[in-house]
Amino acid sequence: MGTRDTHPASHRLDGARDPGAEDRSDDALVRAFQRGDARAFDDLVVRHSARVYRLVTRVTGRADVADDVCQEVFVAVHRALPRYEARARFTTWLTSVALNHSRTWARREKRFQSGRTLATEERDPLEQTADPGEGGGPDRLAERADRIRSLRSALERLDEADREIIVLKDLEGMEYGRIAESLEIPRGTVKSRLHRARCALRTILE
Repeated sequence: MGTRDTHPASHRLDGARDPGAEDRSDDALVRAFQRGDARAFDDLVVRHSARVYRLVTRVTGRADVADDVCQEVFVAVHRALPRYEARARFTTWLTSVALNHSRTWARREKRFQSGRTLATEERDPLEQTADPGEGGGPDRLAERADRIRSLRSALERLDEADREIIVLKDLEGMEYGRIAESLEIPRGTVKSRLHRARCALRTILE
């Protein structure tokens, strides 16, 4: 694959991109890459890197390793993309890749049992779920920070399957059909698993 395979996830993340990329769909960029346009992959990374980072951080519970896992995700995408067939949305397939690498990291490092939390030097992606118009004084801000910490701690105590379904539906806002495709399970299983996960989360928070 030549030099294109060296550091695919680090290409042009400074925001420089093809001026016409915003007008091209994911599928169009994928086809362009498959025809040999390396910039098309760079544009896919720029378009989706923030979401992948947020997803990886929420699933692993570790902002301090998210950059490394994201790098692995985009390396894997870069290698698989020449053979990629659009049987589902590109974002659905990308979500599956990100989840698989998050699981691999968790099982390899066994971090979920270590009791460690998100690195304090990183901005907690759960903060992005807060209402941006929710201002108020120090008391309101402290209350919101407490809620975020409680939710983060509760998520870390869920098992892997429950955490993933909560992240995908309640934090990422994905539709049931796309979750089913990403997890490769029936739509009905998504709903039953989500109900179970929400009950488990509620029990922890209580």
